[in-house]
Amino acid sequence: MRLTIGKQILGACIIIVLAFTGLNIYTFYQIKAIEAGYEGLINRSAPLVFEVKDVNVELQNQAAEVRAYILTGDDRYVARYNASREQMAKVLASLEKKLTTPEGRQKFHDLNAALHEYHKIPDAAIQARRTQGMAAAVDYMKAGSSKIDYAEQQVADFVQFLSERMELRKQQNQEVVNRLERTILILDATIFALALGAALWLARRISRPLVVVANGAKQIADGDLQKHEFAYNGRDEIGELVEAFGTMATNLRQLVGQVARASEQVAASSEQLTASAEQSAVAAGQVAETVSGVAAGALRQTEAVNQAVAVVDQMAAAIGHIAANATEVSAKSEETAKAAATGSEAMTEATAQMEVISRAVSQSAQVVQKLGASSKQIGEIVNVISGIAGQTNLLALNAAIEAARAGEQGRGFAVVAEEVRKLAEQSQEAAQKIAGIIKEIQAETDTVVQVMSQGTAEVAKGSQTLTATGERFRHIVALVQSLNQQIQEISAAAEELAASSSEVVSAVGGVKQVADETAAHTQTISAAAEEQSASMQEIAASSQALARMAEELQAAIRNFKL
Repeated sequence: MRLTIGKQILGACIIIVLAFTGLNIYTFYQIKAIEAGYEGLINRSAPLVFEVKDVNVELQNQAAEVRAYILTGDDRYVARYNASREQMAKVLASLEKKLTTPEGRQKFHDLNAALHEYHKIPDAAIQARRTQGMAAAVDYMKAGSSKIDYAEQQVADFVQFLSERMELRKQQNQEVVNRLERTILILDATIFALALGAALWLARRISRPLVVVANGAKQIADGDLQKHEFAYNGRDEIGELVEAFGTMATNLRQLVGQVARASEQVAASSEQLTASAEQSAVAAGQVAETVSGVAAGALRQTEAVNQAVAVVDQMAAAIGHIAANATEVSAKSEETAKAAATGSEAMTEATAQMEVISRAVSQSAQVVQKLGASSKQIGEIVNVISGIAGQTNLLALNAAIEAARAGEQGRGFAVVAEEVRKLAEQSQEAAQKIAGIIKEIQAETDTVVQVMSQGTAEVAKGSQTLTATGERFRHIVALVQSLNQQIQEISAAAEELAASSSEVVSAVGGVKQVADETAAHTQTISAAAEEQSASMQEIAASSQALARMAEELQAAIRNFKL
């Protein structure tokens, strides 16, 4: 499977996003658990204490109403006593519905039984006051004082039981908060280490081979074409870039070597062509002299013809050699042009790969910025926790004020309100700690973005170097194409010269065969000699131009180190 740079960056970012998402989900459910704990403490446990306090208040009110009736005999106090009992019954019914644990129900059963025994004493005292008088009623009250004390003790025990349950719930909530703090701290450190490690790993994996390639491209741009080794075996875009760059360097080294050898051959051929042209010019002059002396004598004519045949044969051989060299040089030039075009295409492909890598690095920086946005969402959740803690603190303060108004009877409730306030303050402090941790994560996320920006700059620098090298390749292609055109012109001129040489040979053969037609053949030979002289001048000019181009090409090649 081909694992590209884009897939590697996307995979690392997905892992980090999933880690942050898991942390957010875990934090959300833990916050819900804390909210449920606070809700149970405020909406269930605290109201139970309040209702038991109401039972105690009604119990005291009933005792006061009974004593007032015994002293005054006024039935209004009896009515108030009965109303208080009805109110107590309602409170007890509500309290029984809210108790869910077996232990709580047992405590309620004991309290209800004690109150039932307690109410027998006031009922008997009221009846005795009506039938027997005040003294009898007082005796009933004194006789049942132990049951009254027992009922009050049961109320106090029940309050103590509910207070202990509230304290247990408070400890459980505190344990959840402490566990959440530790877990978030550990997970944040782990995610930060994961994100930083992934960023450093990707930065090194991208920058190191690019630096090597950039250095190699700079050396090639400076003319150093010696063998370069690139130790990278990845199957991603960078691996393809390194492989393409290595192939390009090898092809370029071979190309420049071929051009150097071809330029040397062209220089040698141009020198040989110049020498042959000079020899042909001399031969043409000799032919002209021979033709002008034909009229002087047949013997001299025969000797001149033989000499002309030898010279023409030598010229034909030289022209054939020149044509063969020109054809070979033309083929080498075409191969050189193809190799140079291949190198230019490799540079274009390498530049495109650099652009793909640059876009991948930019996308990774955007993903890391999204991670910073997720951290901000966690901060908003922490603010919600702080708001809940503040509201709880305000409720505890209001409850303490109400307990202070109740005086001695509200003292126990004041203690509970103070514990609730402390718990709210502890929760608010924990939320502040979590907010601090989130800020640290955001700061480290900014650091990762800076690292990715540096990687983008390195990629841009490498792309510029490859572009400069591509320009040099295009210049080499232009030089080779110009050289190929000149070589083709020389080849055409050599073919024309070969045709002219054939005509000269044919004319000289006619002179040897038919001595009587010497005059007519002399005119033909003279015309052929003039045409040959003109062709030799063209060949000399072309060979000089070819020599100059070969010198320019060799000067350009000397800028490279093979």
